[in-house]
Amino acid sequence: TVFPYAMIAVFEKDDSDLTAAAAIVMDKNTGEVIFEKNTDEIRSVASLTKLVTALTFLDYNPGWDEIITMQKSDFVGGATLWVKEDYQVTVKDLFYAMLVGSKNNTAEALARASGLSRPEFIEAMNKKVKQLGLTKATFVEPTGLDENNKATAAEMVIIAKEAFSNKDIHLASTTDWYKVEPLNCEYHYWVKNTSMKVLDRDLNVTGSKTGWTDEAGYNLVTQAKDGARELIALVMGAKISQNYEEVYSLLKKYL
Repeated sequence: TVFPYAMIAVFEKDDSDLTAAAAIVMDKNTGEVIFEKNTDEIRSVASLTKLVTALTFLDYNPGWDEIITMQKSDFVGGATLWVKEDYQVTVKDLFYAMLVGSKNNTAEALARASGLSRPEFIEAMNKKVKQLGLTKATFVEPTGLDENNKATAAEMVIIAKEAFSNKDIHLASTTDWYKVEPLNCEYHYWVKNTSMKVLDRDLNVTGSKTGWTDEAGYNLVTQAKDGARELIALVMGAKISQNYEEVYSLLKKYL
């Protein structure tokens, strides 16, 4: 410009414009809530359920190299790892496929791999969240397909904090792509992270998990770090694709 000075107006989208029905930003280290919207509203959590499934499974992990045979009962619909019944898969491959690609059949297989019956595993999931001091979170199955898996945003962010503090969940949930290699077939399967739209941006992401059903809407919880500061941003019930944009905006703003 040839002018000796210029004035620039910057217009920022206000947090009140979020499409998400509920949202929260929490400082991981202090527990301070920095931003909140409808955080006490009980909502379906969809595949955010898998964070509780992962935490529960790790209490009973038979070993990462343990071999699990896929069963017909594992194939419950929704996002599915395209293995077949009777394919043999390691526990590690199942765990990563569940958290990277949010595959429902791997969540069911992991519940079996725990050595618990399905009802016992679900009971252990609910015991796990009660141990975190949560009173409204309830789970009826391990995948998130059932709309009766519910929690408030205030409770879901505590679950995420606990989950992302675990190194195995942290590593799996931030892996861009993972190769699943069944032991008794010639094929392998690449699984893409459902959080890629935040993982491939200018954030140091230290944990992330998506969730979607018709009733829940679009959910996303992401933990990111900048220096010593580490925040968790969660949106529930956002419009299509806006879960990524809104979590990213919240993290960029408050980090």
